[in-house]
Amino acid sequence: MKKNNRYLHWLLLLLVGLVITATNQASAQTTATLALSPTSSTVAINQNFTVNINLNTAGAPVDGVDIYSLHFNPAILQVVDSNTSLTGIQITSGSLLLDANGNPGTVINSADNTAGTIRFAQASAGGTSFTGSGVFATITFQGIVNGTSAVTFDFTAGNTSDTNVAYQGVDRLSSVTNASFTITTPDTTAPTVSITAPTGGSTVSGSTVTVSANASDNVGVSGVQFLLDGANLGAEDTTSPYSIVWNTTTTTNASHSLIARARDAAGNLTTSTAVSVTVNNVITYQRTINIAALESRSSRVATGTLDVLSSPSKTAITSYPFTTNSAGNATITFNNNPTTVFLKIIVSPFLTRLLNLDLNNNVTYNFPQLLVGDINQDNFINSVDYSVVNTNWFTSNTSGDLNQDGFVNSIDFSFMNIHWLMGGEE
Repeated sequence: MKKNNRYLHWLLLLLVGLVITATNQASAQTTATLALSPTSSTVAINQNFTVNINLNTAGAPVDGVDIYSLHFNPAILQVVDSNTSLTGIQITSGSLLLDANGNPGTVINSADNTAGTIRFAQASAGGTSFTGSGVFATITFQGIVNGTSAVTFDFTAGNTSDTNVAYQGVDRLSSVTNASFTITTPDTTAPTVSITAPTGGSTVSGSTVTVSANASDNVGVSGVQFLLDGANLGAEDTTSPYSIVWNTTTTTNASHSLIARARDAAGNLTTSTAVSVTVNNVITYQRTINIAALESRSSRVATGTLDVLSSPSKTAITSYPFTTNSAGNATITFNNNPTTVFLKIIVSPFLTRLLNLDLNNNVTYNFPQLLVGDINQDNFINSVDYSVVNTNWFTSNTSGDLNQDGFVNSIDFSFMNIHWLMGGEE
């Protein structure tokens, strides 16, 4: 009796093992999947787009796959022939299941744009199989009218007469993923855009000038790119309100053109009317002037004005006060554009002197000796200046004391007389 019980015990364990093994094998046999990718998208009329049929064997081998059938709405979608050299309409074969020559083992490849069906099948060479995942085939569709079309597999689990993934006579396909695609009329309307700041004709300066624009579109504005003199000014602004901060100190002092270019999701572009602005940043830099001598005086200390004139027109730009040291030097902080100019030195009671030079050259600007006698500073020595000396003869009047010896007399007049009826440099 005990021996019979032992036999029954081992028989029961054997039956349980067989059941578990059968269950695992069945599970492995029915875990393959087929999926369309992408599963959805919106496409413009007459635009081509591709859809992949992806196969995943879930780690188990397969030796044949049937797409029987894949349905679409032919009133909305049409399949684009992948091989016009062959009769009929084909989709693009993948290379997962190969024939004996190493080529795709395609058995059936047919699309019907009237019925809205696709039939496609591949089988591997005898005695071979495929394990893994990848693109089984690719469909190129074209949308022909507005609307939404589902793309669906004929598939019922356990049915071997529709879409299958086979291995050694068993259908291992467990599930499929379908798709849906929407076709729309293409957007051909371009955005509108205009610059709102700065205003045309304005003068700007500094490192934080705001450039802004208004933009609108029938569908939506994707971004606004600002341009300075035709080149991108910073990155595209993709959110409203559209603006960018412009550091004008990196731009030359001159007239410049600003425009804004708006785009929408369909790629339509519009460029705004150009706005002209003038950049005028204060540029400070130092230069040294030197007076070689002051006629009639041993000292070279002088207080006066340095006028900056344009070249060659000699139009006044600006002026700077100065006082030289005992060596005749004065350091001046300029804030006008460094360019070629005339410098006119004005010191009473001397005639003016001119230098034509480029302020970009950081050297000492040497003025020749200043000629004395122009007491009334009309830049001309004549009897009007003499009358000041004559009126104060034998006095300590500083206006007539040209040589600064503390006494007005013939010595002062003789300096004036040297340059009688002479004018300064203009």
